[in-house]
Amino acid sequence: MNSSNNWRSWLERQQLRVQARLDTKSADRVIPWLMAAILFAALEWVALARFWGFDHGVNLASVVQSSWLINEGYIPESTLLGENYLAAQASFIIYPLALVANIFSTAQALLTMQALALSLGLVPLWKIARNETSLGVGTSIVLAFAYSISAAVHNLNLAGFHPESLALPALLAMVLHTRLGRRHPGSQLESVNLSPISTAISASEVPFANWRRWWAVTPLEQSKLKKSDLIWLWFFVVVVLLSRADLGLLIAAYGIFVMVEGRRQLGWWLASVGMAWLLLVVWVIQPALADGQYVYTQFFSEYGTDNPLSVFWGMLTNPADLLRDIWSQSNFTAVVMLLAPLVFLPLVAYRYLLPAVPLYVLYLAADVPSDEFNEAAQNIPVLAFVFVAAAFALKRSGQVLVERVRVNRQVIFALALAAAVFYINDAATSPYNSPWRWPEPQTQEEVRLAAAELVPDGAVVRASPSFLPRLAERVGVFELDTTGEQAREAAEEAMIGVDWILLDTEQAPVWGDQLLEVQRFATVLRQSGYELKFNQADTLVFQYTS
Repeated sequence: MNSSNNWRSWLERQQLRVQARLDTKSADRVIPWLMAAILFAALEWVALARFWGFDHGVNLASVVQSSWLINEGYIPESTLLGENYLAAQASFIIYPLALVANIFSTAQALLTMQALALSLGLVPLWKIARNETSLGVGTSIVLAFAYSISAAVHNLNLAGFHPESLALPALLAMVLHTRLGRRHPGSQLESVNLSPISTAISASEVPFANWRRWWAVTPLEQSKLKKSDLIWLWFFVVVVLLSRADLGLLIAAYGIFVMVEGRRQLGWWLASVGMAWLLLVVWVIQPALADGQYVYTQFFSEYGTDNPLSVFWGMLTNPADLLRDIWSQSNFTAVVMLLAPLVFLPLVAYRYLLPAVPLYVLYLAADVPSDEFNEAAQNIPVLAFVFVAAAFALKRSGQVLVERVRVNRQVIFALALAAAVFYINDAATSPYNSPWRWPEPQTQEEVRLAAAELVPDGAVVRASPSFLPRLAERVGVFELDTTGEQAREAAEEAMIGVDWILLDTEQAPVWGDQLLEVQRFATVLRQSGYELKFNQADTLVFQYTS
């Protein structure tokens, strides 16, 4: 028994000694950047490996084509999308991204910038944990670890390219810079000792019981932001707004949150700018780019189709349908998958989640394809605030020791274990999927690369989705639709307006594995003047010669 106690005592002393060495300002300057660099290397590797393995499709190809068109001096009218790339989300940030991507290989540069943005989110999150919530270095490392292996982050990294991925680190940095200059009267920390975690929600957190204390648990004096901090704050706000138009609603909601917390002037400006940008895009910019159509109404056709006001009125007059759509089983699972890896800690400090709720509710109610990659970008607004809320929840569930909050080791262990379990179970880069083997040295990838290199620059081409990112840097590139049951119909539609056709039979789910149907596809093309130029390993390339 004594030996066991001695061993435990020695282990605790060693732990405290290590924490003391790491709990310094110099370590705070090194640790987050080191963790971000490791995460960036991992994210970039799997993203590029998926690209080398021809696993990306239309999503990445449409961004590559739009970026190439911008660099060539054209309007980004993507033939893959059938519309201006900016019409969907008014992602004007594609212009500076296109300039950077033009220096390197466009597709690989875009994937690299996305991986870099996602990994940089660790830096402001670390500063929030250390400076704003006064967490110890061990707790901060575990929180950063949970971010690094978040299934939402890894699935977004593999879901093609989404300009709004740049909004994730910008949102975390925005929250950090908004809170700069806050100080406590007489003490830098709240006087809390709420362990175990089940007692972390105090009576003041009960909604509407005492709304002033509910919004401002600790009385804080406000000092003005430094001019440099204010410039950085608005820089991050601009990045968020230019990455995706509907994030204006998030900025507006966050502005209201900042107003209630005490910075009324700053909050008013944030709310005004966010809502003004949203209205400008929805009512002016997007209709101008989409031939007078209100883009967002197509995702809410159940509530209205005329304009955004009709959609909003339809939601108000049909609350039962709205609640049914929001609380569908798939949406419930998505919400749980965001909170469960953090052992539902964000709910302890749920007021920090509230700015993301209005926009996320609209995402849940929208009629969009449901799978882990299509929905990955929808998690960005709430994902940033989930981790902010988790940091403040850890502070509330901890115990003040001099200058830092010490969180119960069982809570930290549970957080690390839950993050790891849900990563293994839900992430596309789970060890069960063997990401270290991506791409496997298979003949199929080599064959596809050889087939894509046959197509000359500038030729108008129609290809299966796996080829599109490699062929997107041209004015005319189209997706080859092979989802039907008849190869003849696919061939007749494929010939319209193109010189080259590339078929990957693995992406023809119904008839691709039937030799007779593949031969029928080739026969129809040959009868119409196309010549078979390449035929290896389920890959066929045709060129129009007549």
